[in-house]
Order: sequence, then structure tokens, then C-alpha cells
Amino acid sequence: MMTDVTLTVNLINQHMNLKLVVPISTPIYSIKKAILNHIGSGSTESIVVCKDSFEAKNELHNDNATLEECGIEGNAIIYFKFNVKDTSIADPILMC
Repeated sequence: MMTDVTLTVNLINQHMNLKLVVPISTPIYSIKKAILNHIGSGSTESIVVCKDSFEAKNELHNDNATLEECGIEGNAIIYFKFNVKDTSIADPILMC
């Protein structure tokens, strides 16, 4: 029997919330795509997703992992923000 998860998705430092009801077998990349569909633009690589609270230790790095594999079940809150770091530059220099 497939279990559904109700996610409250919160954008850090903004007033944008999204509620999703998805199967527990949903991979993180599908959640990122749903966020982008709601916002209207961007790439999945630009989104950082965390469970429980927005801290580096809670970041979900494996986009192919399912919600169940990430320990997300029932009614859960996940947090996201857009990563603005330019990863095309190995050692960025701040210009003034």
C-alpha cells in the first residue's frame, strides 16, 4: 500500500508556501520540479532543499532519493531557497 506525504514547502525569507500531497516514493527532483512549476522559472540545480529546518546539516543532496529514503513521512515541512552562487567560477572574486 502506497502512503502519501503532505508537504508544506516554504521559501526561506519569502512569503511563498506550497502544499503538495505526493506518494512517499516521490524523488526529491520531482519536488524541485513542482516548486519550479509553481514559481514559473529556474532550474532544479538552483534549488537547495532541507527537511525540518534550513541548516546545512539538513540539506537533501541526493535528488534521486525518495521522500521515504530521506526520512520524510506523514505531514512534513520542507524548506527551500535558490542557490545564487555561480558554480561556473571555481574561485569567485568579489568585485566592488
